[in-house]
Amino acid sequence: MKCIIKKRHRKYFLFSLVLCTISASIVLLSKSKNTLEEKQMLKIALPFDIRSLDIAFSHDDTSTHVMNMVFEGLVRRDVNDMPKPAVAETIEISEDKRHYVFYLRDCKWSDGRDVTAYDFEFSWKRSLDPTSKYLTHLPHYFHPIKNAKSCLLGKCPIKDVAIHAIDEKTLSVELEYPAPYFLDIVALPCFFPLPKHVLEKEVNWGNNESVVCNGAFKLKHWKKGYLIDVEKNLHYWDKKNVYLDGINISIIGDVRTALMMYEKGSLDWIGSPFVTISYDVSSQILDREEEDILMHWLFVNTEKFPLNNKKLRKSLAYAINRTAIVDSIFHSLGVPSSTPIAPSMQLNLHPCFKDNDILSAQKLFQEALQEMGLSKEELPEIELSYIGDLEIQHRIAQAIQSQWREVLGIKKILLKRSEWAVHFNATVQGDYDLGFSMWNVSVLDPAFILEVFRNKTDPLNKSNWENKNYKKLLDKACFTENEHKRSQQLIEAESILMDEMPVIPLCCLKKRFAKNSKLKGEIISSLEFIDFKSAYFEKKLEEVSIPPLQHEKQISPCREMESAYQ
Repeated sequence: MKCIIKKRHRKYFLFSLVLCTISASIVLLSKSKNTLEEKQMLKIALPFDIRSLDIAFSHDDTSTHVMNMVFEGLVRRDVNDMPKPAVAETIEISEDKRHYVFYLRDCKWSDGRDVTAYDFEFSWKRSLDPTSKYLTHLPHYFHPIKNAKSCLLGKCPIKDVAIHAIDEKTLSVELEYPAPYFLDIVALPCFFPLPKHVLEKEVNWGNNESVVCNGAFKLKHWKKGYLIDVEKNLHYWDKKNVYLDGINISIIGDVRTALMMYEKGSLDWIGSPFVTISYDVSSQILDREEEDILMHWLFVNTEKFPLNNKKLRKSLAYAINRTAIVDSIFHSLGVPSSTPIAPSMQLNLHPCFKDNDILSAQKLFQEALQEMGLSKEELPEIELSYIGDLEIQHRIAQAIQSQWREVLGIKKILLKRSEWAVHFNATVQGDYDLGFSMWNVSVLDPAFILEVFRNKTDPLNKSNWENKNYKKLLDKACFTENEHKRSQQLIEAESILMDEMPVIPLCCLKKRFAKNSKLKGEIISSLEFIDFKSAYFEKKLEEVSIPPLQHEKQISPCREMESAYQ
């Protein structure tokens, strides 16, 4: 299939790239040595160590923060959360929006070797090989690619997946159906390239300091459990627009310790998106707020007795007073939710169920006991698992435990605190009853939340639940181009999910953070992501006459080109 793009679209795309380059040059010239602090070293903290820098094992939020520093994909998000060219210099999209051709710019790995289209093909197909230990934990992000889903299910060989490097600078990708969000997907870490020339020799690549990367920064030092240091990557193609010399990342599990370090000037950033801190311990420090899409919910192990009873799951969900939790712990800096979909993406104008519905909860609880042939006293102990180092999860868990005791009379609710890695592995392996989760979506489309619960075999579907009608609706939504019809299909799927209740939604909280007043130029995404590529420390305003860098709200060339076909 020949990839076609109208000339006027190509001209606009190239003009936009030139304009962006000129703008960046002007900004660079305006930041002379007199406007910048001599020491350009950023200090931040993460609550947990990263699992790995291999995309196969780094899908958690903590690892993703570091992945975005040291790797770069075909596109990256701009200040408007729109994909803009990165390793791909130009992108061609066919008129039917089913064929993408990415033309790579001259880029280097941190060891000086060229980044090629073969590195992208190798990386993506490595994640899709069902026989490999590197199989992706995020299969639904690959589903739009032609034959990717079939390959994951073992129905076709990996060579049939429509990802092909035409030559070193050209990558061709065909889709099963038009996916207007495809460039948003390609910006995710699971679509980053991997250095094929290194991975063919190193088995444990990604778990030590010798990681070869292609981002604005590269790994300098990694003392596991304590600190991670990254430094400016001098082989990065856009190094002229990278102003920080490096980033010092401390691993600090206790939020009070981190707050104290920030107050002493030992950290330049505290709070979201790296860690959520309750209001009463941080109200005097976290002075900035932004809307967020980070959802708090409880996974329910639907294969474990007694939670395999739907009415019991629903009674637990209905008995929670989310409004009281948000008000008491977060001082109304959040939104109670009756769906796992973040407020900014919700399609249904009505709540999926009533918050703090005591009468319905008690009725369902009694019906559940009758179906199981149990008395209230005979109900087995139920464990509510969460990450012990996260103070916010501990407080929410305590509130829920108290509410279930008061509303349903359940006395045997055990709160189980674990380290992050222990909690994560237990929930993935199904060794839990109820598991606390903070869930961040990477694409602003509700389908990507609902897709988490498509298949019980998917690693991230920790509820071990699936439903045939639910999957049919998601399949229909993939191929439906009419936006209204697609929305209705997703609403129907959401209704099934909340009727079955394999996940108990809690709330969505605002981003709250504080930062060094001299730090400028960072991009804060609504997707729980922050880009420090062009961040810098400036001198105090009274010391310089040049104004600080301001991000202009611009239309992404990629998105403009794509929308031209709609």
